[in-house]
Amino acid sequence: MISILNEMPLFGSKECTKESTSEKYISTDLPCTKILTTQKGSCCKQKDLPFLLHVASIYDSRTSESDDEQLQGVSDYVKEFESYHEGVSDDTENTHIDMSTKKGKYLFDLVGKYHSTFPLVVYQEKKFKPVPMSTPRVVYISNNVSKMSVPMHKYVTIVGRGSTVEFSKIELFVHDRKSREFEQLLKTIEGNSYLKISIPLVFSEPMTDFFLLQEVTSALLEIGRNLAKNGSSDTILHFEFQTETLHRRLIQVTLDSLGFENTPVGVIMEETVPGYTLSVEIREIQGKNVAAILRTIGDETSLEEKEMTSEILDLTAVDFISFEEISVRDYLEQDAKNMVLLSNGKAHFTNVDDLKTSMEEGIVYECKEANERLFQDPSNVLSDVELFNARRIGTLPGYIIAEHLTDSIRLSSGGESSRIFSLHEHTREIPAVISKRVYEGEDDLVSANHCQVGAEGHVYSVFIVKIN
Repeated sequence: MISILNEMPLFGSKECTKESTSEKYISTDLPCTKILTTQKGSCCKQKDLPFLLHVASIYDSRTSESDDEQLQGVSDYVKEFESYHEGVSDDTENTHIDMSTKKGKYLFDLVGKYHSTFPLVVYQEKKFKPVPMSTPRVVYISNNVSKMSVPMHKYVTIVGRGSTVEFSKIELFVHDRKSREFEQLLKTIEGNSYLKISIPLVFSEPMTDFFLLQEVTSALLEIGRNLAKNGSSDTILHFEFQTETLHRRLIQVTLDSLGFENTPVGVIMEETVPGYTLSVEIREIQGKNVAAILRTIGDETSLEEKEMTSEILDLTAVDFISFEEISVRDYLEQDAKNMVLLSNGKAHFTNVDDLKTSMEEGIVYECKEANERLFQDPSNVLSDVELFNARRIGTLPGYIIAEHLTDSIRLSSGGESSRIFSLHEHTREIPAVISKRVYEGEDDLVSANHCQVGAEGHVYSVFIVKIN
């Protein structure tokens, strides 16, 4: 690879202050080091710091074992610069790659060579070129690209102007189920993954809404079956696309004949395979988008049991549909999907469908500190454990371990006799949270949690209540 670093005037001259040494030049604006320059006697001033920050980010987050002395020099320079200017990289949480520029093409080649794990924003005109699948988070901004293909990363968003996506070239749906590419696809989406296409879909042959939804549903179910067959962990795959014709009522009418059940925002269908329950939900999203969500949930539960007396059935709470105060016993008898959460001796009513809907946008990650920065460094976010913001269902404080709630939903959907669960507060309190959708690039920061002050709270685990 021919480095364009050698071709660029990265430094300019400026008078040094008296604090400068032969190893470190200091001007009134910022400190510089001798890295990348042999110039002495005058002070260097960084001319292209954003570019060097991107180079260092890609190189430092590489998964390949390749080393490069010059790029290591860039990385060392950036680290020393940042030590003098704390927060200088706040606006470079993502690496921006403009494929119409020489520097952008160089960065793109770096990603391919070193398999960077750093989030990328890639600008492309007229022609589309995907970065390696191993890159977990990518936003493609594609302008005037017709019938583009869509790769699959862990989290990927496609936006742009004057562009279209060829449905038959979406990698999520095209691979033969016995191919090596399909196995790699399964590894990529295992756990949690997200694909959002915010430009119009086009089709090689005419396709009605019914056959589009049927095609998406069958493909997602096949992916779910293979994930279960491979013994993968619980998975949520969110596929969102733009549409001019589909809306909630049309989705419900269209998929009724395929065995889907109506929900407040769309439809859902479940299938049982050995060891797993698969569900595909089709829902209307704000604006002109539709989301197809695959969930694979293992039959084993992470919940422990807690015995209680039958007196809890006489506890009362307000039913937010009728706005009447009724007993736990009567609430559970009203609807087979009704659930009760107990906290500090009080009952809180919810419903399987309502809780699923709330969890769509209510998942957060713990922040180590409330720094209130708009763009969070991964070092400040504990993304291994998903939490549910209990305020989403109105009557509970704090944050509930999301895996526990998912198990509670599954047990309640399966007709468990009690459908009563008890929340238990952990001893620790978290200082702040960040919305999962914001952290993974699905939503903007407007009105969303992003490690700010005022969102502290306790973490709660969930127990199955067995009445003795």
